[in-house]
Amino acid sequence: MIRLAEWMRTYRERLMTDRIQYGFVVVILGLVFVLAVFVIAIFKFSSASDVTTTVTSVGGVIGTVLSRFVLELGDAISGISRVPSQAARSIG
Repeated sequence: MIRLAEWMRTYRERLMTDRIQYGFVVVILGLVFVLAVFVIAIFKFSSASDVTTTVTSVGGVIGTVLSRFVLELGDAISGISRVPSQAARSIG
């Protein structure tokens, strides 16, 4: 029984380490994608308002997805789950 508990603790620690590494990669890829859209928009559009509109819309979507991922990662690290509390608020 002790070996199982020890294995599960090691598995959880490894899972947290993997999540943090994957989270870092996802955030960097999101920033690179927004930068690529910015560079492409500069060369494609001549008006500053067109560039701003393009980068803002793409940045808003990427930022929303990344922020949700970072919140989930933070909850996983701290051991808190937002789902039960959200479900309780919606019921009562």
